[in-house]
Amino acid sequence: MSRAAERRLLQFLKDILQPKYVKLHPDDLGTYLEEIILADPDDFIPNRDPYGEARSWGLRPYDEDGNEWVDLMKIMNRRMYAQMMYMSWEPGYPEEQFVKALAIKKAEKLKAMDINDLRRRDFIIKISMPDIPSKFRTLDYVRTHLKKGALGDNLIYRRFKVSGGINLEALQDKVIQPVMGWERNLHAYVFMELTEGACFGPRNPSTVDVAHKGTICYDWLKADDYVLAHLVRKKGDKMEYLYDFGDRFLHWLEVEDVLPVEESDGAVVVLEGRGMCPAENSSGNRTWAGKMYSYYHGTPEEKQQVLREMNYAPNYKGKSIDGRYDLLRFSVDECQNDIAVALGSHSSVRSGGKQYVQQFYPGSLHFGGDRKKGQSISKTFDPETMCEDHPNYLQETISERRDRTKVALCAACGTPHGLKACSRCKTIWYCGSAHQKQHWRTHKPTCVPISKPTTH
Repeated sequence: MSRAAERRLLQFLKDILQPKYVKLHPDDLGTYLEEIILADPDDFIPNRDPYGEARSWGLRPYDEDGNEWVDLMKIMNRRMYAQMMYMSWEPGYPEEQFVKALAIKKAEKLKAMDINDLRRRDFIIKISMPDIPSKFRTLDYVRTHLKKGALGDNLIYRRFKVSGGINLEALQDKVIQPVMGWERNLHAYVFMELTEGACFGPRNPSTVDVAHKGTICYDWLKADDYVLAHLVRKKGDKMEYLYDFGDRFLHWLEVEDVLPVEESDGAVVVLEGRGMCPAENSSGNRTWAGKMYSYYHGTPEEKQQVLREMNYAPNYKGKSIDGRYDLLRFSVDECQNDIAVALGSHSSVRSGGKQYVQQFYPGSLHFGGDRKKGQSISKTFDPETMCEDHPNYLQETISERRDRTKVALCAACGTPHGLKACSRCKTIWYCGSAHQKQHWRTHKPTCVPISKPTTH
């Protein structure tokens, strides 16, 4: 076929596609492209499950059990086909163009929303992990009972109090991660509002699982631009939290109560809970449910395999008792302490998320990547995975600078209201002098006065 004939065929195929909004790369034939991306965002009606809820911007259909249908093979084939042609082409991937248009519409709605009163009110939230039943089930049983609620009561849940004015980025980083027992800044996340499926995620994430964002929602509104009251506003409202784009750990959040302003102090308080958190990198809710069964009722070999995985998981280190774990265990006091540690620290640096570095020769230990002023590289060496010639480590970018105002929380109680910086070092936030004094014993070792410029 001549070059002219190829161009005519290409134009013919593009004429058939006729995208109503997105712009395709000149060489893109639309191969493997989801048809919904060719629609007009202004006319788009999100797909909803049998319960009237939408996820992932409502881009995908649901099966008869109410589960979102994601054609992973098609998405992977599309990425392999199109990634090179769109790598440096504006306006970018057509999927992201379409989602950004939906995001702009959603942002306009949120901007017009009056939530001033809700920002000052405390919310009682229950967060639970579906498809991990309180009665242990085999993995085969779990995988064949897919209908919502078919597995019975959820084993793992937490109840806590938090301000409606807490920033979503701070909520994820300093509340949900420690309250559940996840490792901070190890994986990406999205919150999903269930009326239109709008997604809210981290700004400039660098964790390895971001490569799977096409299987989630392609793009999202920046979580640090919004607060909890933007997504839920009254008793009974629900939203979802998806953690780790590769393993896809799903959490349900439901508002159990919204307290009056006069009864609200904004503090983060753990009320109750049940069950240990799944191990990081353990392949999602249903797989973890099956591993729990194997841990307690499997063969000796199956038990040892699960135990090895837990021992290696970052969020399980140091939590065994005589080499074993009680997966039903939960302590309010320990959970509240984990939150206190998070509140007293700086926000996670999303552009420098945790990642494992494998060294092939000791001379490469200087590797640290780019970082901004006030940031440093933390390297945690694990003796269990090290050898003399190839010292491996977990790396993360750490901030020493004061958190941005919009994501700031009191280091003592977690309220986002009435904050002022530490009067001595100016790097930590407090809601008043009483809480600064209360937190002084913890903060004192790192509280270094700001040096004043020398006068001549």
